[in-house]
Amino acid sequence: MKTILVNMVVCRDAQGGDGWQDTPAMIADFEELIAQVNLNYADPGTMGWPMTCPPSIPYLADSRIRFKFNHAYFLDNDAFNNYNSLASPSAILDYLWANYPESKNAFNHIWTQPDVNIWSGGWWGFYSVYGGESYALTRNAMWGSS
Repeated sequence: MKTILVNMVVCRDAQGGDGWQDTPAMIADFEELIAQVNLNYADPGTMGWPMTCPPSIPYLADSRIRFKFNHAYFLDNDAFNNYNSLASPSAILDYLWANYPESKNAFNHIWTQPDVNIWSGGWWGFYSVYGGESYALTRNAMWGSS
């Protein structure tokens, strides 16, 4: 079994607003999110459609990959919160690793909430690699707070 540690990196505005708050309920939400992902990895399910040329690979009942919520980092910085470039969010990761070096030992999922006047493209995200470390970025998804 392979366990991957996951950090949630919440980029809020400089006053600590415009994003999720560091509350027990929010931490519980992160833990629930990881638990739901692990259910999918424990039982990927069967193919839901017929194939004319099915693969010769047998059904995989368990991926043997699990994720574990490690830590939540709440970064209060207007530039990070309003991040809306299509380029790699290297400034966020550089700041995170410089100020929280232990965060580099886990998969970092970055959450930003750009102002609608700056970014009106809806919510979306991507996975990439920076500095040899994998990360994910999700933009415009912090519509509720715990």
